[in-house]
Order: sequence, then C-alpha cells, then structure tokens
Amino acid sequence: MKKNYGKDHIETSFALQNLGQVYLLENNLEDAELTLKRALAIFHKNKYPDEYIILENLADVYQKKSKMTSSQYMKEQEIFYLEKAISIVT
Repeated sequence: MKKNYGKDHIETSFALQNLGQVYLLENNLEDAELTLKRALAIFHKNKYPDEYIILENLADVYQKKSKMTSSQYMKEQEIFYLEKAISIVT
C-alpha cells in the first residue's frame, strides 16, 4: 500500500485499519494498538470524517487489555477513545 499511495495516504490508513482489526480479532493487542494508532494519525492528518471508527476499535483494544490486567489506566483509555468517538458522531 505504502508503495502505491505513500505512507500518509488515506488508502494506506484503510489498510492499516483493517490490519488492526485482524490483530484485534486474533487478540494480538499490542500490534492492534500500534497499527490502529498509525491509521488514526493518517485519518487525523487528512481530516477524514470517519475517524470515530478507529477510535471505537482502539476502545475495544483497551477494553480487552483492561479485562486482562484489571488496569485502571486501560479503563480510562477505553473511556477516552469512546468519548472522542461520540464527540465526532454527535
């Protein structure tokens, strides 16, 4: 993708988003988080309006992490990303 469109192109972000979702489904939470954050940065840079979808995916990552570790920080991150997603949609 990067080769055809460049690392900051919105199409690259879509591919990263899909890859992040696969990592999430596989419970590979570290790679899911990193990949989704890269996709989010591209969405944000391009002012893409559907940024909330990635924010919801990141919230899912932190929800799974908080269940595994009972970490308050992970719960706070989950809420942060959900609130950010809601603010975009409403």
